[in-house]
Amino acid sequence: MSHFTPVVAVHVAAALLALALGALVFLRRKGTATHGWMGRAWAGLMLVTAISTFWITGDDGKYSWIHGLSVFVTLAIPLAVFYAIRGNIARHRGLMTGLYVGALIVAGGFSLSPDRLLGKTLLGLVSHAEAADLRVDIQGVPAAGGRVLAALFDRAEDFPKGKAIAANFADAAGPTASILFTDLAPGEYAVAAYHDENGNGRLDANLMGQPIEAYGFSRDAAGMMGPPRFADAAVKVEAAGLAIKINLR
Repeated sequence: MSHFTPVVAVHVAAALLALALGALVFLRRKGTATHGWMGRAWAGLMLVTAISTFWITGDDGKYSWIHGLSVFVTLAIPLAVFYAIRGNIARHRGLMTGLYVGALIVAGGFSLSPDRLLGKTLLGLVSHAEAADLRVDIQGVPAAGGRVLAALFDRAEDFPKGKAIAANFADAAGPTASILFTDLAPGEYAVAAYHDENGNGRLDANLMGQPIEAYGFSRDAAGMMGPPRFADAAVKVEAAGLAIKINLR
């Protein structure tokens, strides 16, 4: 499920606008009409940024210390405006500066860490933008019936009997079958495939442990007295995607 909800979108947009507008407010001459309306706009953006966090929680559904900071910002913004109206410019400037540095830059940077919801969301968006597809054309299916299964691996220690990062299948209706793996990050992958003729979901073997159903690996890699190494079967998937062939044997 995507974490990039409408509330998160509003939160991010308000924070980025507040970051840019706040920099302009600090750089421009103070006490002018322009400074006044820019400051009010910045205060409004900060309130939106802070209040929207109360509808954003972690994967566990709980609040964190950042939500405590949001409470502080929600109370501090009206106070800073009050100082400006009363002419207490020193306190107004100090509070606004503290909010900009502490609430936007420091807390904002912390929220972008990979273990935080916003960081995960942005990383997910970047990964999705770079996602690639790997099409596996499997040839030499010996008989119609059953299914052709393929498992995808990205680590040598898992290939080919460990935990696959993805698996898919196609009905065996002829000598060839195509299986597609989508949304892959660019990198090296190896594929193991076999014809599950009897549909039991596993590669059957004889008493000696030798497969009795057709199987194969990416790059048609073969091992000595066992499965091939990951390095021998690995293919490099670029952002543009890749199509490979596996000949079952």
